[in-house]
Amino acid sequence: MDGSSDDASADLLSVPGHNAFWFAWSVFHPGANAVEFALAALASCLTGTLAYYGAALGIELEEVSAELEGFMDMRGMLGVDESTRNGLQQIRVDYRIKSPEPRERILELLGVAQKFSPIYDLMTNPVPVSLSLVQ
Repeated sequence: MDGSSDDASADLLSVPGHNAFWFAWSVFHPGANAVEFALAALASCLTGTLAYYGAALGIELEEVSAELEGFMDMRGMLGVDESTRNGLQQIRVDYRIKSPEPRERILELLGVAQKFSPIYDLMTNPVPVSLSLVQ
């Protein structure tokens, strides 16, 4: 096994030389994993916010699509390297927007979506999380 895959989701989280766990996970859990759901939540929230504010500001959007890519070193999650973060180290969001509006106006709208997206805020600002065992 060389770690390569035709499945884009497997490539999304693979680390050269350290993707055996990801391969095993994708074989035994063929659905989306929690990280993929988090990326989908970000895409959905940013795009929804973009559409809402676009309509409110009178910005015509003919087509909107987003492609997200998350970069994660699995050694952190697996406890192989304690200096490696357990989660995503970086997320890239690429938008393709078809609109008669000038590029500058679309860039402003992207900034508005980034500013007001609750999931973007959740992912970019520390949020206290408490765990408890309820019996």
